Amino acid sequence: MPQQTKYELMAELRELNRGQPRLAISSMKRHELEAHVDALKKLKGAHSEAMVGRVPAKPGPVGSRDIPVEEEEDGDVVIKTPKAPAPRVSAKPKAEKAEKAPKAAAEATVAKPQSEPKSKSASVTVKFGPCEHCGRK
Repeated sequence: MPQQTKYELMAELRELNRGQPRLAISSMKRHELEAHVDALKKLKGAHSEAMVGRVPAKPGPVGSRDIPVEEEEDGDVVIKTPKAPAPRVSAKPKAEKAEKAPKAAAEATVAKPQSEPKSKSASVTVKFGPCEHCGRK
């Protein structure tokens, strides 16, 4: 294989380096260009070997889903209506609770006196003077 010129190596390195971080190609010496080209060819070859067994993803949208339809004939016209979805199955059926009627009746007969709502300032305690524990002011 004839030796490539420095400019041909620069063009090849630019093409191989596409999509990678930029390199200062114009300031490289010839042996540096050759080393970078060899390294990138080896890297791309290893990447293509690793991708041999992989299936590429399907491009584009997957499309609309199929909805089951019931067809009814009304004279010479066919009417299509979607079927109702299947009922959802829960993990466990909920156990029915006992009626709360006796408890509710007891609450209605005993009326509790309602206290006034507390204000924010009532819950704050203000202390003046020295500390109770250490005596500091």
